[in-house]
Amino acid sequence: LVRHVADHLQALPIADEFVASIDPEQIAVTGHSLGGFTSSAAVAGYDNELGSVDPDTRIDAIIPLAPAVGGEDPDQQLLSDERLAAVGVPALVMVGTNDQTTPVDPNVTRAWELTGSAPHYRVELVDDAREVRHGEHAAALDVGAQVGGRRLVELARTAGQSLDRLL
Repeated sequence: LVRHVADHLQALPIADEFVASIDPEQIAVTGHSLGGFTSSAAVAGYDNELGSVDPDTRIDAIIPLAPAVGGEDPDQQLLSDERLAAVGVPALVMVGTNDQTTPVDPNVTRAWELTGSAPHYRVELVDDAREVRHGEHAAALDVGAQVGGRRLVELARTAGQSLDRLL
């Protein structure tokens, strides 16, 4: 799907204002949960009993949010150790510490230890015990509730500057 979207955007007429703003030499992919898995799989490639997808070399950075990559048991892994090791682009991984759907350990811990991303940033949104939902599965999407509107704009601006340096 990531490859299809990138192919489609690059095929659109350059006269389109949105298409003209895309730099095909600076592509980053983000996704939450299974989308977090997809961002890693797009860079590393993926295979299962239905077939395989080659890595998309156009991707320059990934931002997996609460990625679902699986644990140590090969039967429970969405991405194998070898595929995770093939992730070499800059990465910013975000997760809530109380995430019960894609827990930090094994999902983020395993990906963090196996990927060769450089630079490689990890943000854990810590459950403050006042409101458990901050640490749950949507925490990476709900960051605005934690930092407030103005701080969120500052955070986004800082993150954007950091990503510009990564790309």
